Amino acid sequence: MELVLQLGIGVFSLSSLWFLNLEKGKAFKSGFLVSFITLISYILMFEGGLLGVSSSGADLYWTRWFMYGFSCSLLMYTICQDLKFDREKTMMQIYLTVIVMMSGALASVMEGFFMLAVFGVSTIAYIMMIAPILKSKAKKAKFVKPFILLGWSIFPIFFILSPEGYGLIANVVAAWAYLVLDFGTKIVFYQLDES
Repeated sequence: MELVLQLGIGVFSLSSLWFLNLEKGKAFKSGFLVSFITLISYILMFEGGLLGVSSSGADLYWTRWFMYGFSCSLLMYTICQDLKFDREKTMMQIYLTVIVMMSGALASVMEGFFMLAVFGVSTIAYIMMIAPILKSKAKKAKFVKPFILLGWSIFPIFFILSPEGYGLIANVVAAWAYLVLDFGTKIVFYQLDES
């Protein structure tokens, strides 16, 4: 587990520096901020002081979802800009993103019915969040939709399979999956979005 978290620290340290340089001259450095927040998330998980523990003794990395509340909200802001959403629609998208991620943090430290109930609320908010994106006819929609469908939609699957959900896969398997997904939905997304 330590190896994947150390790799996450390395990858997001480099991507933070990359985007800081790439976005030089921009007042709002969204790619940098997303990478930097993700770096902080990997540091928190590696340090381990805020880990929860499941009834089966597995570590619960709830801070991942808490930090996603910040980084994914910034990602959503960029997506809304790409899709030319107005201010109200953008705010709704950001609020729904926060609800999805914060309920993920809550669900990750709950078990049984309560975990499923909070996961269900998160799922409803997620469907409400992606619906306007999937309906968008904006020019960049063809670029954004695959990242949402192939990237963001896979996170809850690994959540429910991981020790935070039903414990069907080990933390290390989930951590590798999250690292690959983080790389694709954050670094690759911003790199391609800038081109």
